[in-house]
Amino acid sequence: MTDVRDNMIEAMERLISGDMDAKTGQAIASLGKQLVDTAKVEVAFIKTTGIAGSTGFINIADPTEAEAQEKQKRLEQAKQSKFNVEGAKEIGHVK
Repeated sequence: MTDVRDNMIEAMERLISGDMDAKTGQAIASLGKQLVDTAKVEVAFIKTTGIAGSTGFINIADPTEAEAQEKQKRLEQAKQSKFNVEGAKEIGHVK
């Protein structure tokens, strides 16, 4: 989707600068509208079915990957928290 967005912005810049004719600009705009309509259908599908994941058009992290990343984050936070408690014990702030 990022590439599509970048290409649309580039086309707008070329239209403004006069490097692209209006007919070509209209064709590009029509294709852009079709892509947006496709994305709307995909979002409606996800909402209707409750199935989350990458559709290939809009990239969404794999739920298992996201869960693993969240687990790792919590583990790191727990390690840091334990380190802080142990450090506080060593200097007498926690018994």
